[in-house]
Amino acid sequence: NLVKDRQFSTQHHQSCMVHGGDGFAFVLHGNERRSKTLGQAGMDIGYGGIENSIAFEFDTWWNPVNGDLFEDHVSIQSRGPLLPNESGEAARLVMAKNVTLADGNEHITKIMYFPYVNYDYVDYFSAVENLREFILDNEENRRVGTLVVWVDDIPKTSNDLSSKPILAIPINLSAVLDLREGTAWVGFTASTGRQFQKHDIVSWKFCEDFKGCGFD
Repeated sequence: NLVKDRQFSTQHHQSCMVHGGDGFAFVLHGNERRSKTLGQAGMDIGYGGIENSIAFEFDTWWNPVNGDLFEDHVSIQSRGPLLPNESGEAARLVMAKNVTLADGNEHITKIMYFPYVNYDYVDYFSAVENLREFILDNEENRRVGTLVVWVDDIPKTSNDLSSKPILAIPINLSAVLDLREGTAWVGFTASTGRQFQKHDIVSWKFCEDFKGCGFD
C-alpha cells in the first residue's frame, strides 16, 4: 500500500501496513441534545465540542497542535459540565499513555469506576493539572472515586491486581458530568480528516455493578 506522510500527506514509500486516523472514543455525556448530540470531525475524533461529557480517547494519529504523543495512545478527556470537550491538552485529565492500537489485531479494553479512592491503584495515578477541579467531594454519597483503564491485560475479577492498568486517576464523576437523574448517554464516536481508518467494535458491555459484573 502507498503510505502518506503524517504531516504533509505526500506519497513517499510503500508498506504492507497503513496507519490511518484519527481514532475513536468511548463517550459518556449528559448533553441536552441527547441522542442527537454530534461532535466535531477530524482530530476531534467525533467528541470534540460536546459539552457535559467525558471521553476515553483511543488516538491513532499524531496531531502536534493537540500535544499528542507520536504513537498510538489512550487518554481521558473532559472539561466538565459547562465547557465543550476537546481532544487537546486543555481537556486532558491524565498523562496519555502509548499503546499499540492500529496494528490490525483485535484488542480488548476495560474501564472501571470505583466509587471510592482505591489505594490499590495509587501507584498508577498520573493526573495532570486539569484534573484538580474534579478531585473533590460533592455532597454525601458523591465523593472522590477511582477511574481505571486496562488494555489487553484485563483483570479477571474486581479484586484481581495482577493485571496492570495503563491509566488510573482519582476523580469525582459527579463533578465532571451534570446528569439528569443520574443517567447518561453512552456510546462511541470516531472521525477523520484526510486519512482513512476502519474501527470494528466487535462487542461491548456496559455494567453498573462494578464488583461482579463484566468479568465473564
